[in-house]
Amino acid sequence: MTGILDGTDLETTARSEGCGQGTRKRTITDKRGKVREIEVTVYGWKLLVMIEVRTKLPLAAKVVQIQDHEAPFTQELVTQARTNLADHARLRRGLFDRGFLDGADLWWLTQQGIRFVVPAKENLAVTADAHALAAVGAGVVARRVHTVAHGQGKHRWRERLETEVVGLADLTTYDQ
Repeated sequence: MTGILDGTDLETTARSEGCGQGTRKRTITDKRGKVREIEVTVYGWKLLVMIEVRTKLPLAAKVVQIQDHEAPFTQELVTQARTNLADHARLRRGLFDRGFLDGADLWWLTQQGIRFVVPAKENLAVTADAHALAAVGAGVVARRVHTVAHGQGKHRWRERLETEVVGLADLTTYDQ
Protein backbone atom coordinates (compact mmCIF):
# COMPACT_ATOMS: atom_id res chain seq x y z
CA MET A 1 0.00 0.00 0.00
CA THR A 2 1.22 3.48 -0.84
CA GLY A 3 0.44 6.60 1.17
CA ILE A 4 0.68 10.26 0.22
CA LEU A 5 1.48 12.73 3.00
CA ASP A 6 0.54 16.34 2.34
CA GLY A 7 -0.64 19.44 4.14
CA THR A 8 -3.04 22.25 3.33
CA ASP A 9 -3.85 25.57 4.96
CA LEU A 10 -7.31 26.12 6.42
CA GLU A 11 -7.59 29.90 6.68
CA THR A 12 -9.91 31.54 9.20
CA THR A 13 -10.16 35.00 10.71
CA ALA A 14 -8.05 36.37 13.54
CA ARG A 15 -11.05 35.92 15.85
CA SER A 16 -10.98 32.11 15.57
CA GLU A 17 -10.01 30.82 19.01
CA GLY A 18 -6.70 28.96 19.19
CA CYS A 19 -5.76 29.51 15.56
CA GLY A 20 -2.23 30.24 14.44
CA GLN A 21 -0.77 33.11 12.48
CA GLY A 22 1.61 32.95 9.52
CA THR A 23 2.92 35.03 6.65
CA ARG A 24 2.28 34.04 3.04
CA LYS A 25 3.21 35.62 -0.30
CA ARG A 26 0.32 36.61 -2.55
CA THR A 27 0.39 37.85 -6.13
CA ILE A 28 -1.85 40.83 -6.80
CA THR A 29 -2.59 43.05 -9.78
CA ASP A 30 -2.87 46.74 -8.99
CA LYS A 31 -5.18 49.26 -10.72
CA ARG A 32 -2.60 49.91 -13.43
CA GLY A 33 -2.35 46.22 -14.28
CA LYS A 34 1.07 45.77 -12.70
CA VAL A 35 1.57 42.39 -11.05
CA ARG A 36 3.22 42.53 -7.63
CA GLU A 37 4.00 40.06 -4.88
CA ILE A 38 3.11 41.10 -1.33
CA GLU A 39 3.31 39.46 2.08
CA VAL A 40 0.06 39.01 3.97
CA THR A 41 -0.70 37.70 7.43
CA VAL A 42 -3.05 34.72 7.48
CA TYR A 43 -4.78 33.08 10.41
CA GLY A 44 -5.96 29.53 10.77
CA TRP A 45 -4.95 25.90 10.85
CA LYS A 46 -2.99 23.44 8.77
CA LEU A 47 -4.45 20.02 7.96
CA LEU A 48 -1.81 17.30 7.63
CA VAL A 49 -3.17 14.10 6.10
CA MET A 50 -1.87 10.78 4.81
CA ILE A 51 -4.15 9.21 2.20
CA GLU A 52 -4.02 5.92 0.33
CA VAL A 53 -3.10 6.44 -3.34
CA ARG A 54 -5.75 4.35 -5.10
CA THR A 55 -8.80 4.78 -2.88
CA LYS A 56 -7.99 8.29 -1.57
CA LEU A 57 -9.10 7.13 1.89
CA PRO A 58 -7.47 9.00 4.77
CA LEU A 59 -5.09 6.84 6.79
CA ALA A 60 -4.08 9.48 9.35
CA ALA A 61 -4.75 13.18 9.93
CA LYS A 62 -3.69 15.94 12.28
CA VAL A 63 -4.69 19.59 12.58
CA VAL A 64 -1.99 22.02 13.74
CA GLN A 65 -1.64 25.79 13.82
CA ILE A 66 -1.02 27.37 10.41
CA GLN A 67 2.53 28.50 11.23
CA ASP A 68 3.71 25.01 12.33
CA HIS A 69 6.15 23.26 10.03
CA GLU A 70 5.22 19.80 8.73
CA ALA A 71 8.50 17.98 9.50
CA PRO A 72 7.96 17.36 13.25
CA PHE A 73 4.76 15.42 12.50
CA THR A 74 6.00 12.97 9.83
CA GLN A 75 6.80 10.07 12.13
CA GLU A 76 3.61 10.60 14.15
CA LEU A 77 1.41 10.52 11.03
CA VAL A 78 3.14 7.48 9.51
CA THR A 79 2.88 5.62 12.83
CA GLN A 80 -0.82 6.53 13.14
CA ALA A 81 -1.48 5.35 9.56
CA ARG A 82 0.20 2.01 10.28
CA THR A 83 -1.79 1.64 13.51
CA ASN A 84 -5.05 2.42 11.71
CA LEU A 85 -4.27 -0.17 9.04
CA ALA A 86 -3.40 -2.75 11.71
CA ASP A 87 -3.57 -6.25 10.20
CA HIS A 88 -5.62 -5.21 7.16
CA ALA A 89 -2.78 -3.88 5.03
CA ARG A 90 0.83 -2.77 5.26
CA LEU A 91 2.20 0.65 4.38
CA ARG A 92 5.19 -0.05 2.13
CA ARG A 93 5.70 3.20 0.23
CA GLY A 94 5.30 6.87 0.99
CA LEU A 95 5.12 9.89 -1.29
CA PHE A 96 6.19 12.96 0.62
CA ASP A 97 6.35 16.68 0.03
CA ARG A 98 9.79 18.09 0.93
CA GLY A 99 8.26 19.99 3.85
CA PHE A 100 7.66 16.74 5.72
CA LEU A 101 11.20 15.41 5.53
CA ASP A 102 14.56 15.89 7.10
CA GLY A 103 17.51 13.50 7.33
CA ALA A 104 16.32 11.92 10.58
CA ASP A 105 12.89 11.17 9.08
CA LEU A 106 14.44 9.59 5.96
CA TRP A 107 16.57 7.34 8.17
CA TRP A 108 13.55 6.44 10.33
CA LEU A 109 11.45 5.57 7.25
CA THR A 110 14.25 3.33 5.97
CA GLN A 111 14.44 1.57 9.35
CA GLN A 112 10.67 1.02 9.24
CA GLY A 113 10.95 -0.66 5.83
CA ILE A 114 9.05 2.13 4.05
CA ARG A 115 10.33 3.14 0.63
CA PHE A 116 9.88 6.82 -0.05
CA VAL A 117 9.67 9.17 -3.00
CA VAL A 118 10.55 12.85 -2.70
CA PRO A 119 9.93 15.22 -5.63
CA ALA A 120 13.05 17.10 -6.72
CA LYS A 121 13.18 20.68 -7.88
CA GLU A 122 15.13 21.66 -10.99
CA ASN A 123 17.82 23.53 -9.04
CA LEU A 124 18.84 20.62 -6.76
CA ALA A 125 21.96 18.48 -7.20
CA VAL A 126 19.85 15.30 -7.01
CA THR A 127 17.99 16.44 -10.15
CA ALA A 128 21.23 16.91 -12.08
CA ASP A 129 22.44 13.46 -10.97
CA ALA A 130 19.13 11.85 -11.97
CA HIS A 131 19.23 13.52 -15.41
CA ALA A 132 22.79 12.28 -15.93
CA LEU A 133 21.91 8.69 -14.97
CA ALA A 134 18.79 8.74 -17.17
CA ALA A 135 20.82 10.08 -20.13
CA VAL A 136 23.15 7.07 -20.03
CA GLY A 137 20.23 4.65 -19.98
CA ALA A 138 20.08 3.76 -16.29
CA GLY A 139 16.70 3.09 -14.73
CA VAL A 140 13.28 1.89 -15.76
CA VAL A 141 11.52 3.96 -18.41
CA ALA A 142 7.76 4.43 -18.61
CA ARG A 143 6.06 6.52 -21.29
CA ARG A 144 2.60 7.99 -21.46
CA VAL A 145 1.11 9.59 -24.54
CA HIS A 146 -2.20 11.41 -24.42
CA THR A 147 -4.01 14.08 -26.37
CA VAL A 148 -5.15 17.32 -24.74
CA ALA A 149 -7.78 19.63 -26.24
CA HIS A 150 -7.34 23.40 -26.11
CA GLY A 151 -9.86 26.13 -26.90
CA GLN A 152 -13.52 25.87 -27.86
CA GLY A 153 -15.60 25.68 -31.01
CA LYS A 154 -13.88 26.33 -34.34
CA HIS A 155 -10.75 27.55 -32.50
CA ARG A 156 -10.36 24.21 -30.76
CA TRP A 157 -7.09 22.39 -31.36
CA ARG A 158 -5.47 19.24 -30.02
CA GLU A 159 -1.98 18.72 -28.70
CA ARG A 160 -0.24 15.37 -28.34
CA LEU A 161 1.71 15.24 -25.07
CA GLU A 162 4.33 12.62 -24.35
CA THR A 163 5.59 12.16 -20.81
CA GLU A 164 8.60 10.03 -19.97
CA VAL A 165 9.36 8.93 -16.43
CA VAL A 166 12.63 7.26 -15.50
CA GLY A 167 12.75 5.37 -12.21
CA LEU A 168 16.22 5.23 -10.68
CA ALA A 169 17.13 2.82 -7.92
CA ASP A 170 19.77 3.67 -5.34
CA LEU A 171 20.01 7.36 -6.13
CA THR A 172 21.93 8.51 -3.06
CA THR A 173 22.33 12.25 -3.65
CA TYR A 174 20.38 14.32 -1.16
CA ASP A 175 20.65 18.06 -0.64
CA GLN A 176 18.08 20.08 1.17
